[in-house]
Amino acid sequence: MRKSILCVVALCAVLVAANVATAGNDVPHRFAPWSLDRGLATAQNPVDGRTVAVWSYRSAGQYDIAISFRDAGAAFWSEPVFIGSADGIQQEQPSIAADAAGNLYVAYLVRETGHIFMTTLARGSENWSAPVAVTAAPGRRSAPLVRLIAGRLVIAFRTLTGVDLIELAPLETGVGTQGVQDGPDTLPREKTPPSDGDDGSLTPKR
Repeated sequence: MRKSILCVVALCAVLVAANVATAGNDVPHRFAPWSLDRGLATAQNPVDGRTVAVWSYRSAGQYDIAISFRDAGAAFWSEPVFIGSADGIQQEQPSIAADAAGNLYVAYLVRETGHIFMTTLARGSENWSAPVAVTAAPGRRSAPLVRLIAGRLVIAFRTLTGVDLIELAPLETGVGTQGVQDGPDTLPREKTPPSDGDDGSLTPKR
């Protein structure tokens, strides 16, 4: 059973188009494909009904991860929070998922190293966690896809030889890995608000 579930996830990872939002004009006002923004993906929080959008935001010659919310029934999106703002690193190809408890998970690629990173927003929190690498070593990776499958958090991604998987316990059930591939012992938790002098990577741009 577990093997068949992971095979389905691997197939989803190959179908990269499934990770891209197809909401027509119903997109965040700060998403600007004409300015080279790309990779828009969305998820709906089953607890509060909010829609969450994530994309690669082009700024000053680099890509940051932008995350915006729209409340259930609302017409307008929030100003986005940016991950990796002005850090000189290319954050690309984001994917987002929500679990049944209302926790949110965003996985994305760092182009320079090929690492897959993840940040989470625990239910009831206002701050995204500090991103952590969920891959153990640099390498050629692309198209990360995060999904909740049978109570497990699974991240699938392409490599030079095919598709690899990382399996984790979601925030609602505790954290830990289960032997699909080397990864972190824990998932990222809530990040304290940045202090003066922080690079602002988890704060809205002005």
